Amino acid sequence: MVTQEQIERWKAIHGKVFKYTATEGEKKWEGYFKPITPEVLDAYENASRRSKLAGDTVIIENCWLGGDEEVKKRDDLSLGLRDWLGLLLVKVEGEMAEL
Repeated sequence: MVTQEQIERWKAIHGKVFKYTATEGEKKWEGYFKPITPEVLDAYENASRRSKLAGDTVIIENCWLGGDEEVKKRDDLSLGLRDWLGLLLVKVEGEMAEL
């Protein structure tokens, strides 16, 4: 079980922490993730050339902080998680203008 103190420690290191929750009936699983770094994004891009699932797995494995390991290992849970991975890409939008 992940405590609030652990979450605060992760936030101090990574800036942001994301929580994924999956439920099935009475059962609930949680996974905690840090934002995607440029290195992980590069590895994702390379792995995605082989397959989208391989790219997603790179993000899941490299951004995982803790929680229920089943989130990563059970196919049905990890497939649900894959829909949310884009939220781990934290960036500041800007504008470009021709001068």
